[in-house]
Amino acid sequence: TDMTGVGAAVNPALPTTGTNIGITTMELTRGPYSSAHSLFIGTSNAKIFRLDNPRNAAATAAPVNITPISLTGYVSDIAVNPNNDQEIMIVASNYNTTSIFWTNNAKSANPTWYIAEGNLTLPSVRSCAIVVKKDAGNNPVTEYYVGTSVGLYSAVNIGTTLRGAGTVSWVKEGGSVLNYS
Repeated sequence: TDMTGVGAAVNPALPTTGTNIGITTMELTRGPYSSAHSLFIGTSNAKIFRLDNPRNAAATAAPVNITPISLTGYVSDIAVNPNNDQEIMIVASNYNTTSIFWTNNAKSANPTWYIAEGNLTLPSVRSCAIVVKKDAGNNPVTEYYVGTSVGLYSAVNIGTTLRGAGTVSWVKEGGSVLNYS
């Protein structure tokens, strides 16, 4: 099905100017499908859209623009928490720009975005993942991973840090084994 509503939102100037803005990444919420699921769409011109209930959306349904205000560059990846579809992380893969954003209310009309790059201000960030697991005491721990031009980095429970106005401290994974991509 040609999703004309998505096309018009992602590339609104195409019919008049021939501008070609592309979809660069997509991510779905997890679990057995329900009408509460969402499809998150990143674009080549630094936009993030959310299409709710994508399986049943009309072809003309327009996605909601949920772009962080300070996002610039090429959106290279989106990660959704597998246990909480309100939590997403996005990365833009440009140098000298803010590259990592996080929100825990992605399905609201105007999500609150936090800059999550912390100590990763120099490399190009290209991919991201959110992993939920249990620690030794059987307590849930949320881990965040970003693939950069200089290796793989991780952080734990960044939501608590960001909502407390702290700075995320990313730690390099794998030492020299995962040195450069």
